[in-house]
Amino acid sequence: MGFAERYGHKLPRESLQLDSIDKKLRIKIWNAIDRHFFSILKPGLYNRYSYYWEICQLIWTEILERDIDDIHPFESSWGVNFFEDVKSIYNTMQWFEVYDFIENLSRLDQLYFEGKFAENINYILEEEHSGYRLVDDCILKITNEKEIDAIEEAIKSDESGQISTHLSSALNLLSIKNPDYRNSIKESISAVEAACSIIAGKPKATLGEALKILERDYNLHPALKNSFNALYGYTSDAGGIRHNLKDGEEELEHGDAIFMLVSCSSFINYLQFKFKN
Repeated sequence: MGFAERYGHKLPRESLQLDSIDKKLRIKIWNAIDRHFFSILKPGLYNRYSYYWEICQLIWTEILERDIDDIHPFESSWGVNFFEDVKSIYNTMQWFEVYDFIENLSRLDQLYFEGKFAENINYILEEEHSGYRLVDDCILKITNEKEIDAIEEAIKSDESGQISTHLSSALNLLSIKNPDYRNSIKESISAVEAACSIIAGKPKATLGEALKILERDYNLHPALKNSFNALYGYTSDAGGIRHNLKDGEEELEHGDAIFMLVSCSSFINYLQFKFKN
């Protein structure tokens, strides 16, 4: 909280920025974009055949979805004009389009740059009380930093690729325009099933079968086994997660899917720590 808020000259924000991006947040996001991408690209833009030009074309045509013919012709000021055009487009984006732009640039960062864009964007989003974070190249409506850490750790620590695939899918289903909470929950519990079956050495085992092996051979506490058996039962029976929604059943909400994603990620991290060797 800054001086103005502490001494009553400016009211503290009472809620997160969920369906909007204020001017301050928009400016900080742009400054991060300029620092991570355009400050690197600008010096090499006067050669039509340069590596930098190829990346700019990618930003213009694939991310911004603009006609290639609309890029300013190459001349001494071309680089300046290009970035002015991109900034002009950015400043007219609606709040959700800004988050789309961030997601696409984060993927570009992983391919061509240092991979530190997400860290800096998340610092800004937290600082400006945004209700979203950039996790695994997806903008996610999530506010607790410990929750983010748990999800990221579960994805990054997976050596098999099976667990991270399910968790990334659960994330993607939460971050699309019309979130699919039921299938997100299904993917979260499938990640636990994959983790347990890998540790149990039974790739085709169901979650219940794998949990029994972990309890018998690896001293998994019965309470944990029962808890995740119960969660598996919940995904099978509640809200039509594994079947069509029945009359009278309540629709699932964002909180339900986040609870499952965080709980499953935390349990996977526990399993990785306890049974890794």
